[in-house]
Amino acid sequence: MSALSFEQAPPASVPLRFFVTAPFFGVAAGLVLAWNWQAVTASRWAPETVAVVHLMTVGFMLQVMAGALLQVMPVAVGANVSHPKLVAAIVHPSLTLGGALLPLGFLGAGPLALQAAAVLLAIGVFAFVVVAGLALARSPAVGPPLLVLRLAVAGLAIAAALGLALVSVFGFSLALPLGVLIDLHVAWASLGWALMLLLGVAYLVVPMFQLTPSYSVRTGRVLPALLLSALVGWTVAMTAHLEPLAWLSTALGIAGVSGFAIVTLRLQSKRRRKVTD
Repeated sequence: MSALSFEQAPPASVPLRFFVTAPFFGVAAGLVLAWNWQAVTASRWAPETVAVVHLMTVGFMLQVMAGALLQVMPVAVGANVSHPKLVAAIVHPSLTLGGALLPLGFLGAGPLALQAAAVLLAIGVFAFVVVAGLALARSPAVGPPLLVLRLAVAGLAIAAALGLALVSVFGFSLALPLGVLIDLHVAWASLGWALMLLLGVAYLVVPMFQLTPSYSVRTGRVLPALLLSALVGWTVAMTAHLEPLAWLSTALGIAGVSGFAIVTLRLQSKRRRKVTD
């Protein structure tokens, strides 16, 4: 706690605007699921399935993660965001409107909705990536959390680029390899962005809130390296059709995910906080 710089936190309105709108996307996902649960559970390719997935990932998760990072970066790793209110005023409405139009396009609103969603999400995501990337690059802090947060933001940029390429297939009728793009988009969004961010935040909050020993420096270097190696290897394997490399990359990814879980559970077993909640 002594390492946190609370005086550098942005105004509360900056993260809260993201937190206020995010739950409505969860509600919308629940309504779509209730409206046509048979289609959602029947196939990963069903428009309703794709809509529900993106209501949760882009509408709910991305909103919460972006808002939380704008608050956490200055406090935890000294990555000060310039003009946070202006950044939130650009990123938040872009993500909100784009996150609403994207599932509407999948549910039948047509190419125009997907085109507008692509433009809005490109503005919101890449504005956030540039601002967060510059703040993390300028941070005077050292250690695994900063490195992993940088990797997570880079993973978001790659996942978003792949996602925009996919939207262009449907919205702009571009001829791109749909299956490969989908698999790579899912991989970079889940491992390169979401799980990498989870690693970076866990290094900070698990010892702080659960009173466990800290993650070792080796853990902070090896686990992100395993995930990054898996993602790069899998990307090369998918684009060049190298099946042995795909299997090796999958094994590296499993090792990284499993390693994080095992290390975290071991730390939990040594926690000094006696209250179970």
